[in-house]
Amino acid sequence: MTAPSLLYLLWLLWWRPDPALEADYDPYDWGRNGPGVVTEVLTESCGLRRLPLTASHCGHYIIYGRRRFYAIPWIDWSLLLEPAARDAVLERVDGSYVVHTWALFTRARRVPSGSAYHQLAEQHCPWSLQLSGADL
Repeated sequence: MTAPSLLYLLWLLWWRPDPALEADYDPYDWGRNGPGVVTEVLTESCGLRRLPLTASHCGHYIIYGRRRFYAIPWIDWSLLLEPAARDAVLERVDGSYVVHTWALFTRARRVPSGSAYHQLAEQHCPWSLQLSGADL
C-alpha cells in the first residue's frame, strides 16, 4: 500500500461527520446536499442574502452565473433533443463550461441526429454518443 493510500485509509478510520451536517443530510435530495450546501456556504461566508447569486467576487470565490453550468434549465431539457431547437440551444450554451444534459430526463430518450445534444456529444464525447445508441 502506498503512503497516500495508507494516509487516506487512516483518515477514513479517524474522520467522523459533523453531527450538524449529518442531521441535515438527505441522501435522496442531491440538490440540498450539493448545490444547496454550496449556496448556503457562499451566502453565509460572503454575506450574500439575495438569490440567485450573480457573477461576482467573494474572497477566494468567484461566483459565476447559471449560464456557465446549466444554460438550459431543467424545464427546457427537451430542447436538447429537438433538432429544430439546435441553433437556439447552441447559442444559449456558447460560453458555458459544461452543458448539463439533465440525465434524469434524457437518459431514456433516443438522441436524434441534428439535435444540439447530438452535435455536442459528437464534438466533445463521440465515444458516449456511440454507446448511447444515438442516430449516427
